[in-house]
Amino acid sequence: MAERSRAQQEAFREISEETARAYREFLGTVLAYYRTNAGRTREAAREGAGAVVQTPGRLAAATTGALPISGYEEMNVSEITSHLEGLTEQELRRLRDYEVEHKNRRTVVGRIDRKLVAAR
Repeated sequence: MAERSRAQQEAFREISEETARAYREFLGTVLAYYRTNAGRTREAAREGAGAVVQTPGRLAAATTGALPISGYEEMNVSEITSHLEGLTEQELRRLRDYEVEHKNRRTVVGRIDRKLVAAR
């Protein structure tokens, strides 16, 4: 009887430790996600504010969420890439985010990424 009681206590201890470990991992993941996205949100807000100050002519497009390339939704990869030249870093980011959320074409995302790296 005492042996069975010890075995149950040991099993309970192991389950408790595993549950606590899993919970810590879960919280760590949630906090990491929060920190990453909070930083991105701050960065995007700063970029947006800077874009409004630097390019007031594009204020309407920035506030309505319009894409910087007219007819983008209907374009193919080569048509899109031919319109990337001359876009600001913020416009490229907006296009990239839109592309990833909608069609997620690797070629388009890759070319936008290369433009973003070159812009730095």
